[in-house]
Amino acid sequence: MEILNFATEPKYITIDKDSHNGGTWKGAKTIEGLASKKTRSGTYDIELNRIGD
Repeated sequence: MEILNFATEPKYITIDKDSHNGGTWKGAKTIEGLASKKTRSGTYDIELNRIGD
C-alpha cells in the first residue's frame, strides 16, 4: 500500500481500493489510523474534499 504524507489534514492518505462510497482516497491522522474505519478521518474525492466517514 502506498501512503502519502501531507502537512494538513488528512495527514496521511491512501488509495480507496473499494471506492464503494465513490471516493478516491482514505485519510487519517496517523499511518496506523488508515487500517480501521473507526480511526480513519474519512473518505475523500480526487481533490481531497471529504465526502464520507
